[in-house]
Amino acid sequence: MKYSYGNLKVINNLNGEFFPNEIFCILGNNGAGKTTLLNIISGIIRSDEGIINHKNSSLIGEGRYPNYRTPICQHEDKLFDYLTVLEHLELFQNLKLGKINHDEINNILKELDLIDKENYPCRDLSYGEKKN
Repeated sequence: MKYSYGNLKVINNLNGEFFPNEIFCILGNNGAGKTTLLNIISGIIRSDEGIINHKNSSLIGEGRYPNYRTPICQHEDKLFDYLTVLEHLELFQNLKLGKINHDEINNILKELDLIDKENYPCRDLSYGEKKN
């Protein structure tokens, strides 16, 4: 796999194989390409060259982003401070599905143990609650 920012090669000829139930670690100095690699694996960005296979199927087709997405939890949250937990769920559900299903949202709130905080602005949530 390869990836560059302009003339700066960040990932050059990276190859690897990962196995079920395996824990791995990506180490490197600041600017070494760790986050870029995770963004490629998760489908946030596309590599300049190379493929990612999962169960013998390519996750990235030529010239397009993958249909498959691997969840990734970045350091910074992507929430709007002034919107409530409920408003965020309604917004994201409407953007993804084109409609709002309050029964499903209530199930999500219960699962995340945020039912009692549905009307809290996100700025008032703890770091852990935001990551949920």
